[in-house]
Amino acid sequence: MKLHWDFTAFINDHWQQAPLYIEKALPELSDLISPAQVHALATDPEITTYMDIGDGPYPIMRYGPFDNQESASKNATLRLVAAHHWLPELSALLKPFSHLPSWLIETLTVSIHQPQKWCGPFIDNFDTLLLQGSGKRRWQLGEKVDDVVDDHSLPEYVPTETLGRPSVDVEMCAGDLLYIPAGVPYRSLTIDEGITYALLLRTPSPQELVQNLSDFLQEEDASPIPMALTPREENGEISTKDFAAMEDAIRDWLDQPERMKTWIGALLSRSRHELDIVASPAPWLENELYDYLQKGNRLIKLPGLKTLYHPDTPETLYIDGEVFTVPSNNDAIGPLICNHSHLDITHFGENINDPVTLALVCELTNLGYFRPESE
Repeated sequence: MKLHWDFTAFINDHWQQAPLYIEKALPELSDLISPAQVHALATDPEITTYMDIGDGPYPIMRYGPFDNQESASKNATLRLVAAHHWLPELSALLKPFSHLPSWLIETLTVSIHQPQKWCGPFIDNFDTLLLQGSGKRRWQLGEKVDDVVDDHSLPEYVPTETLGRPSVDVEMCAGDLLYIPAGVPYRSLTIDEGITYALLLRTPSPQELVQNLSDFLQEEDASPIPMALTPREENGEISTKDFAAMEDAIRDWLDQPERMKTWIGALLSRSRHELDIVASPAPWLENELYDYLQKGNRLIKLPGLKTLYHPDTPETLYIDGEVFTVPSNNDAIGPLICNHSHLDITHFGENINDPVTLALVCELTNLGYFRPESE
């Protein structure tokens, strides 16, 4: 599928600034899944689903699991969170957006909507790219506001007056795209039965960074800060020297690029939603994997898995919050693993004969991060 949009114009004029509506942005888009598949997954307690039940400004929000009768309710919108983790065919919807950094993609949510149902108004603190599959859906967007919720996972209901007079009012059909920046209130009216795909894009907030840094520091050296004490008359005072010592300790830590890179790499690679990780029941041996690839077979990356690296240290990989090191001077391996959704002999070239490369790929395959295409 080819995406018909000007990516540079999107970044310059719309990203985190203003909505964008493109008619027939993906003209070849047809539903890659059926409502029946989503209803079936909604019965699984390990998979995140929720429903908006009722109509009007404050419908009831319920989490799954749901039985088939509940999820097919005519007075509800069923949402499957991280749908591409469980329905690999949906990964095709991510390919047109390959210009976006993979760490930015929070999840792909699928909505099964019933006819003539209002949803919202909502407001999010993540950016959203909406793609309409089958059916029609009307969207109304208000003006951007600054006061948004802290939680990144679900939309928040807001009073109808927050929406105000809509600045955008469009009816989306199959293949249409609508970008909603964080902080823009919105609501929708389903015209008929159909499917909407929502690609959620998340950048960390300062609060999240600080909180995650605190968790990361739990694993670091917990030795007290060296303090030079002096007698003082006013013992309730935080002296200038005391303050400076503590400030310097924080700045010294932040001024260590390698630590910072490890922290940021692990943070951005961690999935906030359950991955369908299944370790290989019979671990691959390196010679077996070598023969498998030499025969022209492919290894498929686990859908939703984030594999990242820093360009100046490509030998260090960050995969779902874990750190992997390539003990080799071959700088091509990190980008090879991180930038492709599948691996085959054409990607490896002569690297397939490097024992270190083969050992790492074998390890990642046995962990369930890559799967033989036949599985």
